[in-house]
Amino acid sequence: MKLYIYIIFVLLLSNSMSCAQQVKNRGRYSELKEWAVRGNVKTETLLVFENSGVSDEKMLSTDTAHWKSKVILHYNREGNCERMENIVRLTDGCDTSTTIYAYKGPGRMGITRLKNEITGSSKKMVNGRYYFDSSFDQAGRLILVTTAQLNENFRVVSMEEKYFENEATTTATDHNIVEYSFDPRDHLMKIVSKNKATKQVYISLDVQNLAFDTRGNAIKTLKKNLSGKKRLVLSRWEYFE
Repeated sequence: MKLYIYIIFVLLLSNSMSCAQQVKNRGRYSELKEWAVRGNVKTETLLVFENSGVSDEKMLSTDTAHWKSKVILHYNREGNCERMENIVRLTDGCDTSTTIYAYKGPGRMGITRLKNEITGSSKKMVNGRYYFDSSFDQAGRLILVTTAQLNENFRVVSMEEKYFENEATTTATDHNIVEYSFDPRDHLMKIVSKNKATKQVYISLDVQNLAFDTRGNAIKTLKKNLSGKKRLVLSRWEYFE
């Protein structure tokens, strides 16, 4: 697929946007349901702080002005993201990328712009329990296919990631399984990424939700991996009236 064709397709879709698939006896899928988010969210703003080799206490007392990255997600009333802005601080400034999404039926198309580079993505729901999300480079070449498995409430269970090079599968180390665990209140508590063939664990991330807003969505989260790297995420939620 040539990227200019892809862009035209997205523009056409944007004129007839709709929500994703309705599943009998289970209601309507939405991206917010994948993470068991509460309420009719309008925007989510995340400030991300990173550090290594420090205590939890020191991490939690991080100066909020010194964030590493900032993500702003804009949702429609159906609970699907229409726009995402990602700002990453560098030593000499910031990199800012913007992604625009368009929906039609069970599908979603996306365009991401970072500086002068434009990349794309395509997502399609299958029977309410799986979806495929494909990513393309600037030349329109397929570089990644993610297959997500959802439970009966549309909450994410696992994702299978297959990386491609020249439209052919790369080595086995580029074929991974990501598993997600939630607590009894449906808050994310662990992420494990491992090689599908060897079962070698690449990432094991413990997630501690430390504070919540009045809707029950996390506003302060501490993530810790096996290497000792820690990430503090502060979230601000805005809701439709």
